[in-house]
Amino acid sequence: MRDGALRALERAVEILELKIDLTDEKTIGPVLRAINAASQTLLTAQLRVDETQLQERRLDRLPEILRAMAEEERKLKLIGIL
Repeated sequence: MRDGALRALERAVEILELKIDLTDEKTIGPVLRAINAASQTLLTAQLRVDETQLQERRLDRLPEILRAMAEEERKLKLIGIL
């Protein structure tokens, strides 16, 4: 599955690198549609990767946040607020 996804992304990059003949009325439409689809595919893939990395970083900080909250709760108990 991962190999197929990598090949698809590589193919999308190849499509983006195509030389466009703006004078050929028969192929300009399909070529532009292919470029648009490839662009959308690559942007969607990058957004998903970025979102996954952001979620991982957020989860990595959870233990630190819980420790800080416990410390603040301990301090509040010492001064009689809790």
